[in-house]
Amino acid sequence: MPDAIVDQVLSVAPEVADPGIEGVEKATEPLAQTTQPQRRLGAVAWAAVLLLLLVGLGRWAVLHRVAHPPPAPIDQFWEPVLASTNPVLISIGQIRPKYAQVEPNHLRSSIAGPMVLGKEGYPREIAVTVLGDSIAMTNIAALLKTHGRQFKIHAESTTSFADLQQGPSVLIGAFNNDWTIMFTNPLRFHFDVDSKGGTWITNREHPETKIGDLSHLTQFSDMKEDYGVVVRMLDPRTKQIVVIAAGLTPYGTQSAGEFATDPASIAELSRRAPSDWSHKNLEILIKTDLIDGEAGPPQIVASTFW
Repeated sequence: MPDAIVDQVLSVAPEVADPGIEGVEKATEPLAQTTQPQRRLGAVAWAAVLLLLLVGLGRWAVLHRVAHPPPAPIDQFWEPVLASTNPVLISIGQIRPKYAQVEPNHLRSSIAGPMVLGKEGYPREIAVTVLGDSIAMTNIAALLKTHGRQFKIHAESTTSFADLQQGPSVLIGAFNNDWTIMFTNPLRFHFDVDSKGGTWITNREHPETKIGDLSHLTQFSDMKEDYGVVVRMLDPRTKQIVVIAAGLTPYGTQSAGEFATDPASIAELSRRAPSDWSHKNLEILIKTDLIDGEAGPPQIVASTFW
């Protein structure tokens, strides 16, 4: 081959490789351009999947809430008591007069005259449970029965500290129940008495005020209102849940028992209470108006949670 032809071939050979390399580089440019739309489509797809997942979870939460609504406030109030496997002890206050005159209604009884118990032919002391306390006890016992809980009823005088350590307890009555006085004494609202027999409820935050102040000469028929407290707490001494329904008089105790077992009253309490009220100790000061010798609906005066 002539030298001139060889020189031409050699001079042309490098130029053949360059277009090939440039061609490869140019061919990759459209590929880089098409990956960005694909990435956008992938992100949109994932966003759609996430949105559908969130919608599904929200729908499930709504359906779950409908199928499993939260417990009613009355159930939240009693839950610590009902959760125990031990029988609930109801301790009701009593008065123990040395003398009691029993006089039946002569229109319906063959007994002609009154009997005086405690002297003469009836030398015995008798324990008396007043009607308001009995109504409170009955309402609470009925609630426990409705929930299938076992309970036992003791008089205050036969209730021991060891009994109170065995499980949840409900204390009925104030001045006729020493356990009530002991358990409420450290609380914000507690029962007080003076040397002349006057009784009232003290607010520890304003001790100068005597709530519902009653003289020992006050006749029930003259009363226009009464006060009481409802307590639910974990007592630090017994290590057990204690519920208390107690009033200055049997009217207040009856009203306190009604409050503790009335769904509407506890629902009203829950609307005024902190969001986690069902897990706290609580004390409610209640008032009842007396109409023709009967206790009216309980009213919330004040409350405290801790």
